Amino acid sequence: MNFVRRCALSAVFLILFSASSFAAAISIQVVQHSKGQAKIFETTRVIEDSLLGYFFENGYVVSNSPIAVAQVGTDDDEQIFYKGSDDAFYGSIRYFVTIYVDFIDLAASKNPDAVALSNISKISWKTVDVKTNTEIDKGSGKVKSTVAKNDDGELRVSHFAEEVAARIIREIK
Repeated sequence: MNFVRRCALSAVFLILFSASSFAAAISIQVVQHSKGQAKIFETTRVIEDSLLGYFFENGYVVSNSPIAVAQVGTDDDEQIFYKGSDDAFYGSIRYFVTIYVDFIDLAASKNPDAVALSNISKISWKTVDVKTNTEIDKGSGKVKSTVAKNDDGELRVSHFAEEVAARIIREIK
């Protein structure tokens, strides 16, 4: 009887271990586009955190490259993309996603340091299958700037990032 229990328990652990070892690995990199700003905004950090959490909660093994800041009108995006995709390749990651967050000219913003959707003009992304080096998806989303007075800016930014992550997952599957 004891032998049967051990075999059954071993079979359960084998099944659980096998299922977790087949999870797809995804690496993300958030690139902030802002005019004349070199600092990373808190809004960008909230977006990255929300993306990481959403992918993880949907069964992906998630890693990330550090948030990068690219100045508008430069070729920084291409260099950042290739550096991130190389990191994903050498880390044996299956998918690499670059998310570009375009900010409005924050000199015109009422509160440039706030975590708010109204400071973002658009968000776009590019998804690559690192194993085959093929582009899977490319997309963008405009930000709807309707804001209620008592609205939580961080929550709205987080939900917007999760919508983007859901669109990316649909294309990967």
